[in-house]
Amino acid sequence: MSDNGNVVSTDNPLEIEARRLVGTNLGGKWTLDALIGMGGMASVYAATHRNGRRVAIKLLSPEFGHNVQVRERFLREGYVANRIGHPGVVTILDDDTTESGQVFLVMELLEGDSFLARIQGHSLTPAQVVFIGEQVLEALATAHRRGIIHRDIKPGNIFVCKDGRVKVLDFGLARVLEGNDLEPTRDGLVLGTVPYLSPEQAIAKRDDIDWRSDIYSVGAMLYYALAGRYVHEANNQLDMLMATMKKPAPSLASVLPNISPKVVTMVDRALMFDPAQRWQCAEDMAEAARAAFQELTGASIPATARSESDGKPGWAMAAVGPAVAQETPSGVDVDMNVDSICVSVVFEPDTIVSSQAPGQTSNDVKK
Repeated sequence: MSDNGNVVSTDNPLEIEARRLVGTNLGGKWTLDALIGMGGMASVYAATHRNGRRVAIKLLSPEFGHNVQVRERFLREGYVANRIGHPGVVTILDDDTTESGQVFLVMELLEGDSFLARIQGHSLTPAQVVFIGEQVLEALATAHRRGIIHRDIKPGNIFVCKDGRVKVLDFGLARVLEGNDLEPTRDGLVLGTVPYLSPEQAIAKRDDIDWRSDIYSVGAMLYYALAGRYVHEANNQLDMLMATMKKPAPSLASVLPNISPKVVTMVDRALMFDPAQRWQCAEDMAEAARAAFQELTGASIPATARSESDGKPGWAMAAVGPAVAQETPSGVDVDMNVDSICVSVVFEPDTIVSSQAPGQTSNDVKK
């Protein structure tokens, strides 16, 4: 998680309460140095271990401490992320419980900004967007080989470090295809963030959701980053959800007619309504991203510049050129993704609205 300064003061009572913990100690080991992110269900702090190590602490809010399902889903984020074992996935170092019974995760402390903040800063070139997308796809390729589907890929769940490394965050909604020990969902529950949901996620049929749903979400994320608008524009996000369920995605070329044809191909194929017509694996889409980068820049992404995976050396944004954006002002990122452990539709920005699919009654949904 990021360490980009103090949180801006507000009248938000949840933030006021979270800030009161700054300076306190957890378990006699971790001193909370600063509040660096928060949402309705958890707060994230920069912290220091008694041995001097700097980390991020993600602390579940006390009102959810007695909800066994929420606690388990919160903790599973660490188990799933570490099962992937890829440097493009945020590392969870430990989990523990405070003296008062609050569970928390100990995570690597990252310096930089979310992809969302970079996009909203309007300083990304198409080549830089494609470059970031390629890194995300490299990490997802490893996750998919491990049988793990993220299910909540969005700009706020992608972190761009100061040195250009890209990290995929928040595996709290991930589906593990092998076995049911970590499976958090069932038919009828819509999981994810509305603008980036695949059609099969919007319909909430669990058995139809596989790694190609993540590929669709990557396409939707890159579409937003490049075009500055969502795939499906609507008056409200319920209408957006319905459009995702029923309508094919418009071509990127319809809103960016002068964009590189290979960028259009990369994004449009990811957004095909029928999963069978999409890129069939993250590796294939990553290869398309490298071809698009070549068309945009006249240069190849060098093999030595790719995320470390299966023996490959690591890479950094320096391969593209200058840093992708300036640091955003100190404050809470409205899409810090500390709420997406909930079984629900997430309506931007990270507000829980409904836990049932369109057309269901409340009796159809297991509380």
